[in-house]
Amino acid sequence: MSKAYDRINQMDRVIQVRVDGASSKPVAVKSGVPQGWVIRPTLFLIYANDIANLVRCKIVLFADDIKLWASISPSKGCVLLQEDLNALYDRSLRNKLPFNFQK
Repeated sequence: MSKAYDRINQMDRVIQVRVDGASSKPVAVKSGVPQGWVIRPTLFLIYANDIANLVRCKIVLFADDIKLWASISPSKGCVLLQEDLNALYDRSLRNKLPFNFQK
């Protein structure tokens, strides 16, 4: 998935820098995982929780990476694998977590 943690909706977050008692103007934060905020990966897991239920192939999930594989026959297996890829892709778009095809 493409920068999955950065795609989770984040609202009303700002950062401000303080040095020697002087503060910068607040700046809106639109992406990124807040340091020290352990709930962010959990929120992503809620988004991705049922991904394994969408596919018939074997699947492994680690962080924001997904691996599909299947032992296939040339005639039927390619169709099965493509249907699973299509289902995952459609769901990723609905949840605003698009695939990163470069990975």
